[in-house]
Amino acid sequence: MKAWVRIALALLIALPVEAAEFRTPARRYSGAYSIKVTLVQQGQKIVIPVWVKPDQEKSTLDPGQIVYTGWDTRTSKAEEVILSGVSIGPRQFAWARSDWAVAPEYPKNCCFGVIGRDILDRFKLRFVPGDPSHIEWVEQAEKPGIPLQKRARKKADFEKSLAALFSLRSEIVRVSGSRYDLSVTPFEVDFTQARLSFDGAPFEPRVAKANPVFQFEFSSFGRDLEVKGLHGANQGLAKDLGFFSGTRVLELDGRPVSGMTRQEIESILHGRKGKRVEISFWKDNGRGGKNRIVFDFDKNVFTKP
Repeated sequence: MKAWVRIALALLIALPVEAAEFRTPARRYSGAYSIKVTLVQQGQKIVIPVWVKPDQEKSTLDPGQIVYTGWDTRTSKAEEVILSGVSIGPRQFAWARSDWAVAPEYPKNCCFGVIGRDILDRFKLRFVPGDPSHIEWVEQAEKPGIPLQKRARKKADFEKSLAALFSLRSEIVRVSGSRYDLSVTPFEVDFTQARLSFDGAPFEPRVAKANPVFQFEFSSFGRDLEVKGLHGANQGLAKDLGFFSGTRVLELDGRPVSGMTRQEIESILHGRKGKRVEISFWKDNGRGGKNRIVFDFDKNVFTKP
């Protein structure tokens, strides 16, 4: 080998490897996030939704779900795991059920697997609930040289904080004595530093009304909401506008209810998200076209939009 070739190769090897930085579109269920991941088995690429769950140690696949993709369930090993086009190499998964989202409680079923800390601990993750929801990934080259005793204590505090996040039950979490609304607050999880941080200051949530604007059930047609009873004053106006029991609700504050979880809908209807909510509905269940009405939580009344 020529001398200049040896020198060039040596310089190339000595160059620092640039850490991967990418983002993945995500779907949010209260405090939980799911993304699409590509797995390779026997040369076949399979794309599945997975739950990103930093408070779980081991990544898993759901054999009852992934079998429908053509996956050979005699093994749970992926020859390659690909996130947003970035390969993170082979991975041995464990088997565990993970299909927790069942319509109509959630707008879409999830998930075929879980990404746990055995994959996540090489990244710094930023969870962004905004429109559109996504996760930003920054691969960390190596872990810091923290003394063993201090590292263990810091890790324990860090994992205790993680346990409060990624909940399917609530998007309001309490971490280190402060409360955060994960539906509007991005946050960052840095595994290499064992650090959790939130964008902005903690919030003081609005006091929720004892009763929601209306009781509801999911209708089988298009996953609209079927009104089961109204609360608040000025119900005469609501009925004049065609809003009463049996009415089908389409949107809350301009967002289609078909894409919202039950928790999101109930949070809005209890006044946790704002002082007013605009309700879009089918007047006479479609025969009279669409209509709108506003509910004012401070005054506890229905008003015209």
